[in-house]
Amino acid sequence: MMSNLPLDLVEEILSRVPATSLKRLRSTCRQWNALLKDRRFTEKHFRKAPKESLVLMLKEISVNLNVTPPSIEFKDALGLKDSHSNSEQVDIVQVLHCDGLLLCTTKDNRHVVWNPCLGETHWIQFKVDYGRVYSSFALGYIQNNESCRSYKILWRWKSNDYKSSPRQRGFEIYEFISDKWRVIDDVNHDSLVNHNYLGRCCRVSLKGNTYWLVDDVEDNSRSLLMFDFKTERFKRLCLPHFENVGHMVLSFVREEQLSVLYWSRTTPKMEIWITNNIDTDATLLWRLHLDTRFNCVRIFSSLYFEEEKKVVLCCNVNDDKISKNMPTMAMLGNVLHLSPMVLATTTTTKPSLLNQSKCTKATPSSLKNCKTIDELKMFHRSLTKQGLDNDVSTITKLVARSCELGTRESLSFAKEVFENSESYGTCFMYNSLIRGYASSGLCNEAILLFLRMMNSGISPDKYTFPFGLSACAKSRAKGNGIQIHGLIVKMGYAKDLFVQNSLVHFYAECGELDSARKVFDEMSERNVVSWTSMICGYARRDFAKDAVDLFFRMVRDEEVTPNSVTMVCVISACAKLEDLETGEKVYAFIRNSGIEVNDLMVSALVDMYMKCNAIDVAKRLFDEYGASNLDLCNSMASNYVRQGLTREALGVFNLMMDSGVRPDRISMLSAISSCSQLRNILWGKSCHGYVLRNGFESWDNICNALIDMYMKCHRQDTAFRIFDRMSNKTVVTWNSIVAGYVENGEVDAAWETFETMPEKNIVSWNTIISGLVQGSLFEEAIEVFCSMQSQEGVNADGVTMMSIASACGHLGTLDLAKWIYYYIEKNGIQLDVRLGTTLVDMFSRCGDPESAMSIFNSLTNRDVSAWTAAIGAMAMAGNAERAIELFDDMIEQGLKPDGVAFVGALTACSHGGLVQQGKEIFYSMLKLHGVSPEDVHYGCMVDLLGRAGLLEEAVQLIEDMPMEPNDVIWNSLLAACRVQGNVEMAAYAAEKIQVLAPERTGSYVLLSNVYASAGRWNDMAKVRLSMKEKGLRKPPGTSSIQIRGKTHEFTSGDESHPEMPNIEAMLDEVSQRASHLGHVPDLSNVLMDVDEKEKIFMLSRHSEKLAMAYGLISSNKGTTIRIVKNLRVCSDCHSFAKFASKVYNREIILRDNNRFHYIRQGKCSCGDFW
Repeated sequence: MMSNLPLDLVEEILSRVPATSLKRLRSTCRQWNALLKDRRFTEKHFRKAPKESLVLMLKEISVNLNVTPPSIEFKDALGLKDSHSNSEQVDIVQVLHCDGLLLCTTKDNRHVVWNPCLGETHWIQFKVDYGRVYSSFALGYIQNNESCRSYKILWRWKSNDYKSSPRQRGFEIYEFISDKWRVIDDVNHDSLVNHNYLGRCCRVSLKGNTYWLVDDVEDNSRSLLMFDFKTERFKRLCLPHFENVGHMVLSFVREEQLSVLYWSRTTPKMEIWITNNIDTDATLLWRLHLDTRFNCVRIFSSLYFEEEKKVVLCCNVNDDKISKNMPTMAMLGNVLHLSPMVLATTTTTKPSLLNQSKCTKATPSSLKNCKTIDELKMFHRSLTKQGLDNDVSTITKLVARSCELGTRESLSFAKEVFENSESYGTCFMYNSLIRGYASSGLCNEAILLFLRMMNSGISPDKYTFPFGLSACAKSRAKGNGIQIHGLIVKMGYAKDLFVQNSLVHFYAECGELDSARKVFDEMSERNVVSWTSMICGYARRDFAKDAVDLFFRMVRDEEVTPNSVTMVCVISACAKLEDLETGEKVYAFIRNSGIEVNDLMVSALVDMYMKCNAIDVAKRLFDEYGASNLDLCNSMASNYVRQGLTREALGVFNLMMDSGVRPDRISMLSAISSCSQLRNILWGKSCHGYVLRNGFESWDNICNALIDMYMKCHRQDTAFRIFDRMSNKTVVTWNSIVAGYVENGEVDAAWETFETMPEKNIVSWNTIISGLVQGSLFEEAIEVFCSMQSQEGVNADGVTMMSIASACGHLGTLDLAKWIYYYIEKNGIQLDVRLGTTLVDMFSRCGDPESAMSIFNSLTNRDVSAWTAAIGAMAMAGNAERAIELFDDMIEQGLKPDGVAFVGALTACSHGGLVQQGKEIFYSMLKLHGVSPEDVHYGCMVDLLGRAGLLEEAVQLIEDMPMEPNDVIWNSLLAACRVQGNVEMAAYAAEKIQVLAPERTGSYVLLSNVYASAGRWNDMAKVRLSMKEKGLRKPPGTSSIQIRGKTHEFTSGDESHPEMPNIEAMLDEVSQRASHLGHVPDLSNVLMDVDEKEKIFMLSRHSEKLAMAYGLISSNKGTTIRIVKNLRVCSDCHSFAKFASKVYNREIILRDNNRFHYIRQGKCSCGDFW
């Protein structure tokens, strides 16, 4: 609200508010800075007055600064229209202030509280009829916490009924509750003071409490009376005895100490008493004897300005040379360092008017001294009086000077002078106006002035075009800039260096780098601005390599020394390229060339080193140049967050606070993001409190970061409160809510929010697709991706394709995998390391290790994740030797394997039966690579040893584990016992599992199968009965096969498929032809006590055999049959598939829950070891 008020009214409001409260108003009042630049205002409030002199106040004061009659505009701003009387305007007789709030009292005894920061007014309805009482008020508050205050009003009232004895009186407290002032309590004043006289005494609000200067004539005592709004009690602070009191004033010093000013009626003596703190008795600080000619009629108030360390008195004086009762200010001395003392007698001199212009006659030299818009207007009025308002030279200089100030008001004044003068229309005037508007960001107005200049028939010069092009560049007005370029060529300025530099800058800023380079190449002469404009144009777009190449050409071929702006752009280009070697060369050039390293350059260097993962070098630079640079701290913290080093980022934030650097909103983004990644709600709340205290909550990015943090910390209610309070909910805001739901696993809620979003961008689609993939809704994720293709203006990026590739990998659909890879290539999506790694994993899961390795080999900057994906691809394909070779190659290239890489290598050894190599890799983890083995690594080793029949060694490894073995490790041992047929050890492992994970169905199934294989049917029946009693069911074996884009799923023993007659016929045919080649059904896989014929039939109805037979009858000859099974493939089906591949000359790829089986011509890639 204050931002829309007239400047004079804002000044009046601010003059009523304490200094600390003024600081709080800066973020809400845009006109504050304008007032600080106003010399008249600063002279009025902050000017150091000459010692031993009087200075006139600029505005009339009738009582004191706390009760100045407000202006009409001030009343209008409050909306104080009289609804109870016939008069239009209600007179305000009193204005009190406390912490930025204003309590206004009207002449007819009505009261309203106004918050200038928020533009809110709240009228107060007292429960006693104030028309029949005398009353006085005080405004204070209670500090609830660091960022919250409860404001209260103390109302003292006394009955106006003289007939009643004693007359009724009392105190009441009103608190602001639910948007209304309500009475909450009656106060016991404990007879501390005869408050008949309390209403007439001076009072101030300081740190939330109210202080009265009590002058009780009944016992001739004077004291300070404090009312504590927290305890709701009065406290008396003693004062010395004063005689012949002329006037006494209560005020405060630095808003920390109370001050009492006393003036004697009989002697020319004035004393100031100041408390040591706000709740102790007052002590005499110093006394001033005034000259007898200085007859002080009334002291108004004392003001303290910390910058000047002076106490200033406002008073009325009687003097022959000064108008009677004219308000004045007197500077009385330095109160910070003086002991109690008597100052020398002062001599008064006639004061000078501060608002009187120093320029009695308008001259060019006086124009240079004009620093504010008011002084310029006064200069203009002086010109008019002297008849010089049509002088071309003077008016031109006035317009130019007004434009130099660069404020909207000064520009409007310049334009007004320009339009009203008969001499307007000079090229210099237009240049000044165009430059002023362009520099202030008012680019459209600048362009309109350029067009007006052309229409007026005034030819632009070589200075006009750069100013016009600057406006076009800032506003991205490409069409207007191109027309100006044409005009430049037409008027013959195309070879001017200044104009050419402006053209290069314009085209580069508008993204027309080809046009910029064309102008650049045609320049016959180039200076550092030319090169810098072109280099920065490349660096800010996706042409960082061109920027670096152009820089080295500049320093190699041209005799031009780059400046700091050039170096910052080149360093930023190296950061985008993540090219540490080139960045080091640039830094070496800076050191050798003697270019001064400024703060921006250091920030760019730190950013470059961080993006190139040279964290130690970046840290050394940061420590060398200190933490006093806000940009440097922000660069360091943001890069820490980007690399996941969140604790280090918070460390930078703490260092800023300790070094006295005030974090800005960019700093807070890094801090909140760190808390979000750490899931640390305590630190997050601390950051939120800092945001509220410093007014950053109005920034959308800050609110979005807070929403993300609270959602990730499972504080959704708080996140929704922030969301609801946001007036500008951007697409990023909605994305934060969706991402929060996804983070918490609430996919349905995320989808509902996604559906209701008013606007969606690529991040929105990526978030919901990623959420569906995380929720194992792979087919739904593919459907959403297909829907996204129909959205105009939304194009998939690398993040999208990573999620889709992951979904495809889990589905195991090779045709879809090939289409995804084709889509990436067709749409030019950059195949970086992350996307490439995902594609390697996708093809390996879809049974195409050749394509997986082809993509892996095409990656240039392969990290540990890429190598791990390739190792896993070879392990799943059964190529254990190649997997180990890749693992060794990764180590030889200097990459340090992590825990996931070791899992891949150990899995490969397990699938390939490489026991000795597996042991060597396992024991090298901690010894050579510093990676401590975890549960999953021990599980791989147990699986490796168990498959090799080394069950005793596997048990010993489990017993030697440094941590307690979990159910997964015992299940690996149980599965090995199933393969090896060790019943006793299987029972021991199953017993351990039932203790750790009694709901694990697989362990019961494995144990029952062990008993069945050993012919112990009673024990098997007991296990199955136990499963039934616990409500556990064995998952049925299912196998799926995709034929012509449609997926067909088969379940063991299920004959409901419509092609079942043909499937049965094919099964009989395969069985007969396989038996001629020596295939014998393995009846041990039938774990039921039935006869041999029934066992053969049950084997023929295994799900993988049904899928295999359907694939043979439904696909063309020679095509590969791909089958996916949810359980481990049994030995009989494995043998059946080998014979089928040989009989029908088909490649069969069978994927079970552990690995792939690539079966060709009767041989399997697993070597019959799985």
